[in-house]
Amino acid sequence: MRLRWFADFAKSERFAVVPEGRATQIAFALIEAACLVSARKGYRKILGHAQKRVAPFWIRRGGGYLREDRPSFFFSDHEYVEIVREIDPPENHLNINSPPLELCRPEGDWDREGVLERSAARAA
Repeated sequence: MRLRWFADFAKSERFAVVPEGRATQIAFALIEAACLVSARKGYRKILGHAQKRVAPFWIRRGGGYLREDRPSFFFSDHEYVEIVREIDPPENHLNINSPPLELCRPEGDWDREGVLERSAARAA
């Protein structure tokens, strides 16, 4: 799965699970992880494109809704629809007022002190 960041939404793309993992909870764990990362970054919506034939499954299991106001579209010999899931950012979501060194930490490691904090403790 790839996540892309836009001004007011995150977008999941290139979502794939190997055949032997499809009957497990792996796919849903990936969706939940994507939602958690997106929410921590302050996003309130995550958009996904799903093949129309499997959209009801993703809506039922992923907690999203079909964008009825948008037409389906085609590529790579399949019909796709847009699915949106609303997410609630936590109180500690990243924003312009987050501590500067927290914003400099590696992607996804916002709660772990980074190399810059250690360097700040050294004398100049």
